[in-house]
Amino acid sequence: MATVRTPAEQGSIYRFMLKSLQEYPSEAVSYLNFEVSRFDGDENLQQGYQRLSKTDRQKLYDFFNNKSSSTRFNSRTREAHYRKKPSNIHQRFATEPRSITPKSGTRYTNQIQQPPSSPNSFFTQTSALIHSWKLKQKSKNQLGIELNVLIGGCAKLSQLIEIIHTLKNDKQVMETSWDIRLIHKLLHKAAEFSDSYSYNFDGIFSDIIRFKSSYEAKTCILLLKLIKLNLNFSDGKRLVLGNAAEASLMLQWGIKPNVAIYNAFITVCAKTGQFDSAWQLVCGDKPVMAPHLRLKVNQITCTNLLTACAEMERYAEAKSLVLGDTSTVKTSLMQQWGIKPDIGIYNAFITVCAKTGQFDSAWQLVCGDKPVMAPYLSLKADSITCMNLLIACAETGRYAEAKSLVLGDGDTTTASLMQQWGIKPNVAIYNAFITVCAKTGRFDSAWQLVCGDKPVMAPYLPLKVNQITCLNLLAACAEAGRYAEAKSLVLGDTATASLMQQWDIKPNVAIYSAFITVCAKTDQFDSAWQLVCGDKPVMAPYLPLKTNQITCINLLTACAEAGRYAEAKSLVLCDGDTASLIQQWGIKPNVGIYSAFITVCSKSDQFDSAWQLVCGDKPVMAPHLPLKADSITCLNLLTACAEAGRYAEAKLLVLGDGDTDTASLMQQWGIKSNVAIYSAFITVCAKTGQFDSAWQLVCGDKPVMAPYLPLRANQITCMNLLASCAEAGRYAEAKSLVLGDTTTITASLMQQWGIKPDVAIYNAFIMVCAKTGQFDSAWQLVCGDKPVMAPHLSLKASLITCLNLLTACAEMERYAEAKSLVLGDGDTATTSLMQQWGIKPDVAIYSAFIKVCIKAKEFDTEIWYLEKIMNKCDMSTFSQIHAQLAPIEKDNFASMIDKGITQGIYKKNVGLMNHCIDLHMDKIFEGHSGDDTHIRGVPLAFAKLLFCYHKQNNEPKITSIITGYHGNKTLKNGMISFLKDEFGLEFIEDKFNSGMIVLSESTH
Repeated sequence: MATVRTPAEQGSIYRFMLKSLQEYPSEAVSYLNFEVSRFDGDENLQQGYQRLSKTDRQKLYDFFNNKSSSTRFNSRTREAHYRKKPSNIHQRFATEPRSITPKSGTRYTNQIQQPPSSPNSFFTQTSALIHSWKLKQKSKNQLGIELNVLIGGCAKLSQLIEIIHTLKNDKQVMETSWDIRLIHKLLHKAAEFSDSYSYNFDGIFSDIIRFKSSYEAKTCILLLKLIKLNLNFSDGKRLVLGNAAEASLMLQWGIKPNVAIYNAFITVCAKTGQFDSAWQLVCGDKPVMAPHLRLKVNQITCTNLLTACAEMERYAEAKSLVLGDTSTVKTSLMQQWGIKPDIGIYNAFITVCAKTGQFDSAWQLVCGDKPVMAPYLSLKADSITCMNLLIACAETGRYAEAKSLVLGDGDTTTASLMQQWGIKPNVAIYNAFITVCAKTGRFDSAWQLVCGDKPVMAPYLPLKVNQITCLNLLAACAEAGRYAEAKSLVLGDTATASLMQQWDIKPNVAIYSAFITVCAKTDQFDSAWQLVCGDKPVMAPYLPLKTNQITCINLLTACAEAGRYAEAKSLVLCDGDTASLIQQWGIKPNVGIYSAFITVCSKSDQFDSAWQLVCGDKPVMAPHLPLKADSITCLNLLTACAEAGRYAEAKLLVLGDGDTDTASLMQQWGIKSNVAIYSAFITVCAKTGQFDSAWQLVCGDKPVMAPYLPLRANQITCMNLLASCAEAGRYAEAKSLVLGDTTTITASLMQQWGIKPDVAIYNAFIMVCAKTGQFDSAWQLVCGDKPVMAPHLSLKASLITCLNLLTACAEMERYAEAKSLVLGDGDTATTSLMQQWGIKPDVAIYSAFIKVCIKAKEFDTEIWYLEKIMNKCDMSTFSQIHAQLAPIEKDNFASMIDKGITQGIYKKNVGLMNHCIDLHMDKIFEGHSGDDTHIRGVPLAFAKLLFCYHKQNNEPKITSIITGYHGNKTLKNGMISFLKDEFGLEFIEDKFNSGMIVLSESTH
């Protein structure tokens, strides 16, 4: 039973400790952190420390940590002599042999060496320390100090785990009560490895709480930091809240919860998706912090709650916390709690707005009618405010506001907001602005910052580009499809040094990985592959830079984009006796790598290779193996099922077999289905003609998603259901989903599910109408008595809306509506609907309109309109429209091509080179330079006629055709069918490029 001391006794012990430690304040910090110090041999001090109350221990710790710097420089002369020793004691412990000169009567082991690199070194050293303690060669206190030093030397989490396991496997260690500072050292050290995967922390919490000690409130906060790294909410709940059957560990240890503990618990909730558990602490039926309770919310609580709101996208709660509701004159929770928002609070709220698409709410804080931060107010925006506003701009695509914030307006000489607020932009600000540019299609604005006429970052300027700048520029290159700039940034060319070399920035693995992403998005696979497998690789086991798991995932993404299955396979899978590249590079494949490989298989018609990873003779992911499939694996497998038309496997994966009571693979793997999984399964159903299986998920006898169930359908679910309706020709179900039934006043399913239709939903519904002959239902959405999309409404028609309406016009041969949409009426001077809606037609719109003209046999009538359009087009647009028009005159196609060659429209070889026809626009048309990331292929009708043209006129022996692999393989699959049906030709897929058809030799 613990000794009960009077307040006077406790005060006496505290004063003795304080006075003793004040002799050498800098050493006091080490002593209180259980590190080697000159106080270690003082038995009286040790006994005093053990008798201190938890509160007094914390007071001592706070006193010396907060005051040591000022005390240290005003200390007595005798400490000045002692300070000649190395000042960074902790660093010395981690790097040098320990040679401590003890006071008389104190016995130490000779030296504690820095742990050698042997894999068993920490086990060996820990065992040796325990052994010497058991032999009475050192006291428990000395053992604790030396264990503390050993723990400090851990460079990897695995080494720390080795120490913990060695300690917990010793019975005598586990029966001994240890100084709490040793437990704290273990927890502090674990927190240093915050960049480790969450699963690497599995079991550490359970192991540590088995050690006997006098646990404190501080211990709980450190344990919650560990739990957050492990993403294990159940451990956090067990520690802080307990359950109906068992009190929390804190209560069992006799620790009273405080605000700091609850604040730390909120951060666990934020990271583990348990928002409601966090919110209940302050706004539940039984709050634990409130103005009328002993514990009161503070600013840290509010900041942590806002972090949780951001993580879980809970704007309403964040608004109620910070702003309240002006429409109902309801004060904010912070006002009710008597807490004044500061800049940190508003900055955190801006982050919530960024993550929830509520840009205007964030912008109002600094630029609204009643700003809360301004130069003339007590609160002023700072650089973090600007950073968070730029993140909000990036998330919501608001370039104009970002430009006004950082650059101002050069045309009107309007100073930037930051200039007006007296905030100097720094490199981080410009880096964040580059991200806005990347996400809003403003590549040139980003590039101007470093390579323009007036750069803001350069070697000769105060602000210099750094690696993050380069990473963000590469992200902008990837988004905009700018390979040339990315290459000049990272690689340069034979005559010109790269920009990074000129800026004196060394590329690292992250830079090269980002460059690989640019290559993936710009059809430059070989440039990416050269980085690791070329004549002069930049990353290799024998070079300073080594590929890592992220490099491999990015290479696999490039393989997927380019349809390079062979390279992906060589990267991930062994081939007989040949080790995979990953093995040769010493990289362990993880679930992320295998999931990325499944995507390659999906995009290159290699379904069986993907399925073998989980269901083959030698699976690489399984419940009994170290690597286990996760929900992303399942999503990627479902994508592969959709691409390959494999409904049976998808059903087995998600639903199992109800007839034979066979559990689904996901159940067998212990993976819970979520909305994303079911939405992906609906896509499989759409592509395999299994509409009823999809519809059963939401409207069957046993739905898996419903308002009264844990899983609820979302907008993506609805989009996928509409795609399924379109494929299966199910108009009635699509109407019930989106519109409901006005005659019976039945609300739509989406209304019943609490989902607001957006423009994408209506666009998808228009496609259902197009495919089911329900043109009027589609047209009513934009031109009916009660339109749902219009300039005066919150939802406005988009370019995709117009394309889908034109598809509907083509299907139903509604030329008049198509003309009113795109061209308007010249006779009555009526502007087109697109002009009225503020939408600029692009080449896709004109191409779709041409299809309507062709289908409705109105081409000759309106040819002058099209000539007018073509005159306004650049060469790229012209070539695309020409490709659409050419098949109309299929009987004269050959003479049209010959004439086009002489007119400079077509290249002389018209895509044919070395017995291979390349169906990409830039290989057929002169001067074509598409503005898309990928070069377009010609329309299928044009491709068929071009094959016939070459076969009959120029090249009877065609050996291969490059179709590309984009556009859902329409061109590739269409050509395969055409070659078989019209010519009886067989083909094989090129083993290195799935976007190429290789005609079999026997067919010629």
